[in-house]
Parts: sequence; structure tokens; C-alpha cells
Amino acid sequence: MSGTHVELILETLPGADREQLRKRLLARGFESLPMKVGVLLAGDVSALEKLLPTIRGAAAGDLPVPDELRDLVRAIHVVTPRSLH
Repeated sequence: MSGTHVELILETLPGADREQLRKRLLARGFESLPMKVGVLLAGDVSALEKLLPTIRGAAAGDLPVPDELRDLVRAIHVVTPRSLH
């Protein structure tokens, strides 16, 4: 799946510190953007597999939340990237 771009919305738990989540992701080498419901994380599937071993491509759907993120993240949604055409 190398080279396949994917966008994820990490939906935070109520009351979770979104900035703490962003720092935790950055410590793992992933930059994220804040969103109202959590954070947006984007990149190649091959890179994101290090954080989310169950990711299998860019098909829209939900992924299980890894143990290391469960204190901050309620759900992980794979979304289809928008096109500029």
C-alpha cells in the first residue's frame, strides 16, 4: 500500500485534551490539524501503519483505537480525501 494517501479523523472523547493528543502524535512523528471533533491526521498508509497496524488502505470506514490512544480517542474514521477538480 506504499504511496496510498489516507486521511483520518481521530474523534476525541468528551473532555479529552486535544492538544495532548496532538503532542502524543507528534512524538510519534505525525503532525495533525485540530478539528472541532478531534484532529485530522493524513499521510501514506505505509507510514500510518506504525501507529495504526490495522489500517489496510484508503477505503472509508472506522478503525479500532489502539490502546495507547484510548484515554483520548473515542473513534478513528478513515475519510475519502477531497479532490480539487
